[in-house]
Amino acid sequence: MSPAANHCRLEIADCGLHRIFNPQSPIRNPKSRAFTLLELTLALAIAATIGLTVYAALASGFRARDVVNDQIELARESAVLLDVVERDFASVVTPASSTTSVGTMLNGPFVGYALSAGSTAEAHSVSFCVLEHDAKTDRDDVHRVELILTNTNGQVAFVRKVQRNLLATALPEPEAETLSRRVRAFNVRYYDGNGWVETWDSTQLEDRLPVAVSVTLELAPADVKRQSRRDDRPYTATRIIPIANGVPAAADTGGGG
Repeated sequence: MSPAANHCRLEIADCGLHRIFNPQSPIRNPKSRAFTLLELTLALAIAATIGLTVYAALASGFRARDVVNDQIELARESAVLLDVVERDFASVVTPASSTTSVGTMLNGPFVGYALSAGSTAEAHSVSFCVLEHDAKTDRDDVHRVELILTNTNGQVAFVRKVQRNLLATALPEPEAETLSRRVRAFNVRYYDGNGWVETWDSTQLEDRLPVAVSVTLELAPADVKRQSRRDDRPYTATRIIPIANGVPAAADTGGGG
């Protein structure tokens, strides 16, 4: 082999050894390609910030979803409850003055009033006789119905009480049916043809029935923890129900001299 060829081979070998033993060479010092501690800290801080932002957005989205689902569920339940109430008012029996006490006749009085303060907010009671189909006897019969918001040891419930066999010598105890435990307020107003009033007693109004009633229900989620959240507001529904045999009061035209 010629001296020139040997010289070239030695130069190539020297170049390879120079790259290997050079302290600044990437092959000799792999750490020269790594991140510094400051760069790692910044990267972790950015990743943590992004993670917190994503978590907050997801939590807000899930909370909004829960609120919307609760409102939809409460709206459906309130519609069902108002249907039950409307069915009762549509079947009301005209009271008669011969009735001497509540529930002793088939045409007992129509009585509605606000409960005493301290029970529950906006808690009303309304009772009247209705003609409805009795599933137990499989025939139509007159029952006395009371719609009331009860509060027993802090447990609020919207209850429908039914008293059957009104012609019995000893009246049976009313059968209580809990319609909902989510109702937090039950308000009834009565339209007499001239305006809305808060109470009604047919025994004091010549056995008249109101022309219409306005029923308002306020429902809240059953979960106490979710009730305390500011974005879980109660759902309020109002329905005006006409009374078919309601008699308007005489218009007050005032006096003129």
